[in-house]
This record gives sequence, C-alpha cells and structure tokens, in this order.
Amino acid sequence: MPKSGPGISIQGDSVILPLVRVRAVRTLRSGLLELTYKLSECQGCRGFLALVDCRLSQERVDREVEQARSVLRPDLLNRLQVFFLSAEQDIGEALRSAGLGEQEVERLEEALSRISPGRASRRIPRAAQDLVFEYLLNAYLLGKGPLTTESVMRATGYSYPPVAKALELLDPFVTRHSDRRLELACFPYKEWRRYLGVYERGRFADKFEAPAGMARSPDQLLSRLSKLQQPGVAISGAHAARHYFPDLDLVGAPRLDLCLHMPRGYSESRLPARLDPALESADFDSGNPALVIWPVYRAVSMFDADGEDRGLEWADPVSCLLALHDARLEAQVQELVDAFESGRARGATADPA
Repeated sequence: MPKSGPGISIQGDSVILPLVRVRAVRTLRSGLLELTYKLSECQGCRGFLALVDCRLSQERVDREVEQARSVLRPDLLNRLQVFFLSAEQDIGEALRSAGLGEQEVERLEEALSRISPGRASRRIPRAAQDLVFEYLLNAYLLGKGPLTTESVMRATGYSYPPVAKALELLDPFVTRHSDRRLELACFPYKEWRRYLGVYERGRFADKFEAPAGMARSPDQLLSRLSKLQQPGVAISGAHAARHYFPDLDLVGAPRLDLCLHMPRGYSESRLPARLDPALESADFDSGNPALVIWPVYRAVSMFDADGEDRGLEWADPVSCLLALHDARLEAQVQELVDAFESGRARGATADPA
C-alpha cells in the first residue's frame, strides 16, 4: 500500500486515492494497483488518483498509465482517472478543469481537503502562466541568466504539470538551451500586454484613500512603515523604481505602493489601518489613491532587502512596473525597462541582450 498519502476514501460511488509529493515511479505503480483492486470490488464506482504536488512529469505519469493497461484489466482502468493538484491550486478549480461534474467535485473536494487542514479554502486567484511569467521576466530584467524548470517550480510554488503548461504557452518568447535551461529572449511586449489585461480584469490590488485634508503624504506613510517592522512587506511603485534607477524621470511620488507576500493565498491585511487610521477602502478605479496594496502569490517573493538597515524591502521589478502602469506612468515604465535592459538599473547583474 502506498505510504505517500492518507489512503483510499469512498464518497458515494467515487473511490479516491490521494498520493502526496510522489517522487518514485514505484509509488505511482503501487497507487494504480491499489486503486484498480478496489474498483474490482466496487462495481459501478469510478476511481480517482489525485497526484498532489507530484514530482513526476505529466509525460512520465501518462507513460506509466499506458503501461498499466498491458497488465491490468482495461474495464477497470477505463473507470479510473488520474489528475494533478498543485499546492497553491484551489481544489474545486483543479477538479473542474479536469472535466469532473459538480457532484464529483463536491465529493472529491471533501475528501481531498483532509490532506492538510485549511487547504480546501486556499485561494490563489492567479493562473500559473502569470506567476511563471512574472518569475521569468524578473530573471530577465535582473540578468539572472538561464533557469531550470525546477527553479521555476520552486519560485512559483507550482508542481511540474502547470509549470510545463505555462512554459508551453510562453514558448514564443523563450530561448531554450541544450542543457534544458531556459530564459526570455527579450522583453515580451505582447505577453506583457496580456498580463496587464488579466490584472485589469481581475482587479488584483486593494486601494485606499483618506478624506480630504486628513491624508498623510506617501513619505509619511513610508516613515510609519519603517517603524512597524512588519515582515513580508515590500515597497513598490515610484519609490522602488527610483531605488532600482535613481535617474528615473519622476519628481515625487503620487502615492505609496506596497507588496504583501501571500504565498498561501489572499488574506485581508490590517496594515493600512496601522499606517493611517484615516485610510478607507477605495474603488479599484480610484484615480488618486493614497495607498495601494499588491498581493504577491509566488512562493518566492523576490523582494530585495534595503541596504540601509531600516528593516525594509523593495518589491521585485515586475511588481514595480505593474504599479507604475496602474498609476498611468507609462513613460516611466519604458524608462525603467530600458534601464534594466542596458544594465544601468540597480540589481541588473548582466545585460540581458
């Protein structure tokens, strides 16, 4: 019996076997055998093998399932479905994307939620393609050079199948090397526009404003932030853009943009009230917010520690570009991209070109 999961669960006519972080093919084979054996005892039932945070590739899993057909009864395997579920993926969303009906989704969601407390309520409202793109673009701007697929998995928090699918979608913009490492070939403006469209439709930011005459300036909010010493918070927007490129053509800062690292999903933050009790939630389309909070869902934040020992961190370049775009500072977006590509920006260790 596999040692890599909590065991078989039966919900109605659904037989479910979760396997967690499978690394060895023998564990997968054992799981397939156990599940088909159970199906032979449960006539009319359907079997579901849930590979949670699987370390094997989709190709390898598909090959093992095909090989199993030569030794196991086809009528049993035809009642068995294998699907992947990553650590940061909502269970219901993953099941629906695998083509399951609502009744099966409800049954499996209940069983799979027992794998770890609170896992079923986790919400990452960004697709793997977006997080993979963020990581590749940050690596390109910072001149990090070619990356392994494993490093992309670690940085985004997704397992192999969603990362591989995301890389396939990004393939027109990617250079692949003989050692299987990969990197963006140039700044992918077409994909950047798609990414901005997703952000604008999803409204992935919380904005705050204060009543007239009661608002603190962005610099006052920043000073307050340095005193709070709150972990997982990074300065973004105009302030961080000038950190990366002090010669940026921008006088002052229209607002304070902050990134909050939320690798396990969105949660409402008390930070705005701690910075200024007068701040009130504003509509996403607000033209003049005092504070904007940007959730960062990657497993690795890519924040840059402040070199002045103030306990502050700077957001990653992509987050800065997104905040500048939201503030309608398109000229500064292009100026910062040019600075990174030419190696003039802080942190750009090499010329990506």
